[in-house]
Amino acid sequence: MKNRNKYDVSWTLPGQKRPFGGSTVATSDLIVMLSDDKKTVKDVYDSVHYDQEAKLILKKFIDTGYKDFIMKDFLPSDDGKLRTCYRKKESNGVIKEIKIADLNKESKNELRKNNYYQNEKNEEMELDI
Repeated sequence: MKNRNKYDVSWTLPGQKRPFGGSTVATSDLIVMLSDDKKTVKDVYDSVHYDQEAKLILKKFIDTGYKDFIMKDFLPSDDGKLRTCYRKKESNGVIKEIKIADLNKESKNELRKNNYYQNEKNEEMELDI
């Protein structure tokens, strides 16, 4: 029998049922180990140096607008309880709780904000040339 899925761990985004990717158990364990109560997805991404599979998984979270969210909230809880909110680190360092119902809206706002800043940088670069 051929193994259809070469990955041992499936990764999903909040509110989605279908996994966006998979990883080995070692990669999953690395992400879990690097995630603590205050590290954002971007912090964990910056902490990974050699595991490209982990970087790809974390990049998907970043590209979807979860860059400033606490990574530990995206991992299965130790007690098996369902998550009722996610935490986001604001630019001033304050951690804000976001209910699951508002999560999609918050991540889209984050993407819009990042795209706006990226467009501003591109325009400045064009003016410099």
